[in-house]
Amino acid sequence: FGNVSVPTGNLSPDFAGSYGLWIQRRGSGWRLVFNNEPDSWGTQHDPEYNAAQTELTYSRTGPTDRPLGARLVPTSASSGQLVIHWGPHQWAADFVVAP
Repeated sequence: FGNVSVPTGNLSPDFAGSYGLWIQRRGSGWRLVFNNEPDSWGTQHDPEYNAAQTELTYSRTGPTDRPLGARLVPTSASSGQLVIHWGPHQWAADFVVAP
């Protein structure tokens, strides 16, 4: 994601990994945080378990009643964009899948 590598093997060796994703406001920008506790949510975020983080682009688009959702949008055979939306808010991060 961007210039950040998300580590693999956080649950067992040779496993891609399982992460909780957190969107955080930082100053005037937004960050996507990968956390090693995939089963926590809400106010249970523990920053001690953060594995990686990257910048998100933010836009205000779409209907105000749009439900929370996420999608992976392919941009090539080995890259894409993670898009998260909730109501009129939309965050996105480009990624590349390492060979």
